[in-house]
Amino acid sequence: METRTLARVSGIAGLAFVIGGTAIEAIFPAPVEPGGTAAAVIQAISQPGAIATVALLAATTGLGTAILVIFAASFARYLDTDNGPLAQVAVLGAVGGFVLSVVRRGLLIASAQTAASSDQSGAVALFVAATDSLVRVYAYPVALFVGALGLLIVARRTLPVWLGWTALAIAALEVVSAFAGGVDPGLDLGYPAYLLMLVWIGAVSLILLVRSARSATANDSQRVGSMARGSGTPTS
Repeated sequence: METRTLARVSGIAGLAFVIGGTAIEAIFPAPVEPGGTAAAVIQAISQPGAIATVALLAATTGLGTAILVIFAASFARYLDTDNGPLAQVAVLGAVGGFVLSVVRRGLLIASAQTAASSDQSGAVALFVAATDSLVRVYAYPVALFVGALGLLIVARRTLPVWLGWTALAIAALEVVSAFAGGVDPGLDLGYPAYLLMLVWIGAVSLILLVRSARSATANDSQRVGSMARGSGTPTS
């Protein structure tokens, strides 16, 4: 796949993920913050239609993380056409995030179903596993994905280097937040790190789409010039 096409695919997939992720957060805000009380958890997942809502959220989130894998694969190949170790780590991190995201939503569905059957202790345990434990584990493959892309940008300088250093800072924040949140939920900065990642992906995607459009325009101009010279018609 040529560079211009990879840039276009990456840009479209990245913007789709950012827009979709923002919409999901707006439509389906977290019913209970990590570390919430058992009573708050039961109240949130025992509401009428909770199972259907969580199932819809699972489907949309699964689609979103699948799009993120497409972004990772195309962008990593754009940065490294040889598909070296860093490119492979970036894709592996995105795939790991997809798998954990699907598992997390499955636990949320199971939690809502368990609450409906009046097994409150089981429902709370499943909910906590999905919203506390897996969220923190999810930070590690995300850090691999963003960090590997950041290293590629810094090493290859295909894009502005500040984008690479920003990606590395986001990856570090993900890891530190996951570790600190395991010690004290109040120290969990996973959500701000996620928002920063959305902004970063959005910026990268816009740059890639602009470059793709400029490349297409330049190629068209060269093609017209070649045809004019071939026919003997002056180009100016």
